[in-house]
Amino acid sequence: MRLLATFVFLGTSVVISTVRAETPPASVMDAAKANEAAATASRKAPRTVPAGAPSSDSDGSDAASATPTPPPAPPVPTVEAAAPLEFPVKDVTAQDLAGIKVGAREKEVLIALGTPASRIVLADDDGHLRKSYQYWANGKPVGTIRLDNGLVVKVEIRH
Repeated sequence: MRLLATFVFLGTSVVISTVRAETPPASVMDAAKANEAAATASRKAPRTVPAGAPSSDSDGSDAASATPTPPPAPPVPTVEAAAPLEFPVKDVTAQDLAGIKVGAREKEVLIALGTPASRIVLADDDGHLRKSYQYWANGKPVGTIRLDNGLVVKVEIRH
């Protein structure tokens, strides 16, 4: 009895023939060795699936599951923002505002006057960071401090 079968693996033909006999002829043994060598070579060759072609092997397993997964990406370092400096809220007077001089640093203003009632921050087109701090006391505006890149450029006191 002789069985001849042809399998096609992604464009590569493999012919498998089986002969049942007490002693197989030498040509059958040579064919079997050639088939085994072809099968081994097809397992080692990388497989590509053309667009629209089914992606499963003849044994029903998915080709994608046979490919090794890439190693995970290294963790991305994270940087935590520093906690903002906390300055107390104070009842600011006109005399307190008058004590702030042009050229003073932002930190000096916040230490002397505390946290402003309102704050506006603008990144200007010329690359300057402009800030405006408004101070209130007893429900009325007392004054405004204007800063440019962290330095006082104007002190406005309201009477």
